[in-house]
Amino acid sequence: MGKMQREKGKRGEREVAELLTDSGFPAHRAQQFKGSAGSADVTCPAFVRLGLHVEVKNTARPTLGPWLEKSWQEATQEGLVPAIFWKRPRDDWYVIMPASALLNALKRG
Repeated sequence: MGKMQREKGKRGEREVAELLTDSGFPAHRAQQFKGSAGSADVTCPAFVRLGLHVEVKNTARPTLGPWLEKSWQEATQEGLVPAIFWKRPRDDWYVIMPASALLNALKRG
């Protein structure tokens, strides 16, 4: 992965952390704190309480298969379910996650 792609990824992680924090769910980029591969891209205690692992994808072209596979692998190591935040350039953020996880989170929250 090139430097521009890494910077774009970091920018997306900062945007998601800011979006969550501004919505009342304090969050921060995880890599800068944990520094370990496989950790969530953004750490948000409210999401963890709901059993969700936040991944961020800031790209024009979604590749759902590989995203889901990688996210599931990382999330299940923590006993969580992935919530993938995805954004195309100049568009809103979308969240991709299993419907059952969304329903369970709504029941818990």
